[in-house]
Amino acid sequence: MGKEYAVLSFFKQKKIDYLFLPEKNQVVIPCPHCGKPINMCTDTTEWDCHRCETNGNLINFIKGVQKGEIKSKIYNPKRERKELLQMIHKLRTETNREQIDKMKEKLDRLINYYKKEG
Repeated sequence: MGKEYAVLSFFKQKKIDYLFLPEKNQVVIPCPHCGKPINMCTDTTEWDCHRCETNGNLINFIKGVQKGEIKSKIYNPKRERKELLQMIHKLRTETNREQIDKMKEKLDRLINYYKKEG
């Protein structure tokens, strides 16, 4: 698991948005050329962008990053859920608790439904 940590620490250090998928040995990152999501294998660090037809490994990615800053965001469901729960908690303290609790229950059911499908 050493190489995965090196890859992830690079993305953290450079403040590049990513989503780590340990069960697939992949990390979803923005393409250094077009910004669309790509999958990088954490074992080999190889990646392939089907949109702009570029590919490479971590070294090529680093070279692409040096040419310009990557600002694209990767959708991270765990982070999104955390932010939603924080918003709900804030609303709960400011408004009708009962209604907000019902909304949270529905949201949790929806998330669990999609977790089972994926």
